[in-house]
Amino acid sequence: MKFRKERLEDLIKEEMSVILKKELDFAETGLVTITRVQMTPELKLCRIFYSPLSDDKIPHLAEIFKLRGKYFKGILSHRVQMRHMPEVEFVFDTNPREVAHLESIFNEISKDQKKKE
Repeated sequence: MKFRKERLEDLIKEEMSVILKKELDFAETGLVTITRVQMTPELKLCRIFYSPLSDDKIPHLAEIFKLRGKYFKGILSHRVQMRHMPEVEFVFDTNPREVAHLESIFNEISKDQKKKE
């Protein structure tokens, strides 16, 4: 069952990326990346994590996903053949920003250490 869950997560990530490319107006929302998909073990809930290219679009994207979430789930259910399509929840992914912040901190520490040497 674990491998099935992982395959479904990968498939949903790919399909959702294609759906967003066709359905979203990038002039309005900016570029959006589906960073990962997590499904519960019983396959009842699917969390789709997204990350926009620009931070100023985050509130607007959250509103779009809230309003059109069921619409995206409907499209997804036609593209991914499952007996029961899980509930879909869109979540802003903070990991890429946290990683970038940590990298900048490590770079500063590295520069400071080189200056001391």
